[in-house]
Amino acid sequence: MMGLLKYFLVVVTFYLLGACDSTAVNDEMDLTAIGKPEEGALDPFMAESFFKMDVVFQDGSAKLREPYLAVAVDGTILAMRNRKGHLRRSEDGGKTWGEIIEVPFGFLDSNFIIDENTGDIIVIRLWEDTDKQWRSKDHGKTWREENLILKPNGIVKWLNQTGLMKRVSWRRQEKEQNGNIDTYTLHSNASESGITLRHGGKKR
Repeated sequence: MMGLLKYFLVVVTFYLLGACDSTAVNDEMDLTAIGKPEEGALDPFMAESFFKMDVVFQDGSAKLREPYLAVAVDGTILAMRNRKGHLRRSEDGGKTWGEIIEVPFGFLDSNFIIDENTGDIIVIRLWEDTDKQWRSKDHGKTWREENLILKPNGIVKWLNQTGLMKRVSWRRQEKEQNGNIDTYTLHSNASESGITLRHGGKKR
C-alpha cells in the first residue's frame, strides 16, 4: 500500500450520478450566479451509480493529506493538494485536468466555500495573528487576498470580556500554554467544502 502512495500521492474519486435536467425545473426556481437552476429534478440521480477513479497529483513524496475538493457554479471541479498549496482544475467533469496552480493557502485553511449568489470561491484563514481570506472570481483560475473581519459569537465575547482565555495564533499557542495563561486558537480546515443553505430558517 505504501508503495502505491509513493507514486500516486493524491487520488481523487467521484461518484458520477448523472447531470441535472435543467428543463424540469419550475420557472420560479432561483438561479445560480451563472443563470443555472439551483435545484433540478431528482430523476437523473436515481439511476445506477458508478465509480470512477483518477490520479490528479503524482510525485514521490510520502506525505499525504486529505485533498480539498469543490465544484464551482459553472461546473469546474477544483482539487487541491493542501499540504503543498497545489491546485488543479477540470472544466470537463474530471476527464482532463489543467496545469498545477500554486496558491498561497492550503493546510490549516478552510476548504473551498462556493458563493452561489455571486459565483465567487472563498478560502478562509483563522490560525495566524491576522485573519484573512482569498477570493476567486473566475472559478479558481486566479486569487486575491482580502482582509477578514471576524464577528465572535456570545461564548467568544464572554471569554474576551472575562479574560479567562486568550486567543492566540497557532504558532504561539504552545508557547503561551507553557505559561499561566489559558489560550485557544481557531481553525477552519475541513475535508468538506462549504455549502449554501437553500431551505429552513438559516437559508441565505
